[in-house]
Amino acid sequence: MRAVMVKRFGDPNVLELIDLPTPVPGHGEVAIDVSAIGVGWLDTKIRSGDGPAVFGVEPPYVPGGAVAGTVVAVGAGCRDSGRTTVAE
Repeated sequence: MRAVMVKRFGDPNVLELIDLPTPVPGHGEVAIDVSAIGVGWLDTKIRSGDGPAVFGVEPPYVPGGAVAGTVVAVGAGCRDSGRTTVAE
């Protein structure tokens, strides 16, 4: 799996394209084949080290949290209702 990682706080040059192991969904989780991501203004503040303390993010980390794609694997404790996958 390819990801962009922040290994230290700073300008956009700290973003690094890396390869990570393909995740396996745990209990109550799903794996998504991501086709789009959402990274916004707040992500840029966190990356620069100026993010709100409430987030408590420390490098290294993969920025962003909003994704769109197709569910490709379902962990235990989830059920597939045909249209959505629900954690139980």
